[in-house]
Amino acid sequence: MENKNEVEFFQRIFYYLTPPGEGVFKNFRCEYYKKKIWEGYFGESSLSKVEKIWRTQLMYFFKKHADRVFLLAIPSDVGAGVQRGANLGPIFLRLQLVDFFKKRLFGDFGDIRVVPQLLMDEYLSESIIGKVKKVLYGNEKIKLPVSPLSIADDFTKNLFELCPEAKVFVLGGDHSISYPLIKNWLLARRRRNIRTAVVVFDAHPDLASERLGVEISYTSWAYHLLKFLEDPADLIQLGLRESSNLKREKKWGKINKVSQFWPKNERWSKKDFEISLEKISNYLETQKIEEIYVSLDIDVLDSSFALAIENPSRGGLSPVQILKALDSLDKKAKITGADIVEIAPFVTNFKKNLVGDENVRDEPEKTIFEATSFGVKLLGLMNANKDR
Repeated sequence: MENKNEVEFFQRIFYYLTPPGEGVFKNFRCEYYKKKIWEGYFGESSLSKVEKIWRTQLMYFFKKHADRVFLLAIPSDVGAGVQRGANLGPIFLRLQLVDFFKKRLFGDFGDIRVVPQLLMDEYLSESIIGKVKKVLYGNEKIKLPVSPLSIADDFTKNLFELCPEAKVFVLGGDHSISYPLIKNWLLARRRRNIRTAVVVFDAHPDLASERLGVEISYTSWAYHLLKFLEDPADLIQLGLRESSNLKREKKWGKINKVSQFWPKNERWSKKDFEISLEKISNYLETQKIEEIYVSLDIDVLDSSFALAIENPSRGGLSPVQILKALDSLDKKAKITGADIVEIAPFVTNFKKNLVGDENVRDEPEKTIFEATSFGVKLLGLMNANKDR
């Protein structure tokens, strides 16, 4: 890694990255929580002081511990469909990870700046892009992206060019944020001839080609990843159970040759899970998969475990099963990329009534607790396999 390239990398990314929690502009609803993160991370609550400490610590960690995991948040829910609110999930998850940051289990790239009306630059006019550049960067002529998914694309592309072995753990956001991350993770591994698979924990297949004419969204991001896979079957989907049209969704999975796992009936049984996990393990072994990216949509959980999400439903997996599946994956290949998406802290009361759970523990604490357990597990596995 050349020092000149590293300097150029940080000069570029510090334009469109902000300290942890600062990615969604002017969200006063989360001001208290954001400052709690800063106090826990950096011992300061002033943005000017926090930004200086964050930059210094990040550059040092990158230079000294590039083989460890780096956290990134993309607090965007512009690609959502049922209900927005997942843009605030990363703030609440980060609050649970303060102690792990202090123990240097990960370096923190902070947040991608999110203008909450934008998704991808290709959906915008040059006039709008120029106006947003002036606000974000103070220069409407600068050659930088302005939309969250376009920024994430540019960021991960540059990161993997500088540090091909980088391991990134991302907090979303709705599931559309996974598209640019996984795309560049796949391309970086392919350049090094590494055999990869993408394992998605999700209640929904997300294999539509578009939604209302928009190509990348929460329901279509997985479809557009297929062209970057060595084999479509390397996209492995576990926990599927719900769709507005189950027959159509299963047909799309077969047409696209994706490795889909549905329960025998409408709800996941213990037997369904064990059989599916065994088949996934066999596939990873027979295909000689070396590295895995895990994308975990929190709605894979049964609604009795998680309601602070965009689209909860009954019949899902349990937290214990998710943790068991992660351990099983780790035994077959290295997990070198991951994201957790769709935690929406402020939508819970409506969802409680919708699914009829009257006696659940107060939300969003329950959903955040379960998501944190998955995050801690992934951080542990990703760090432990660095020398494997």
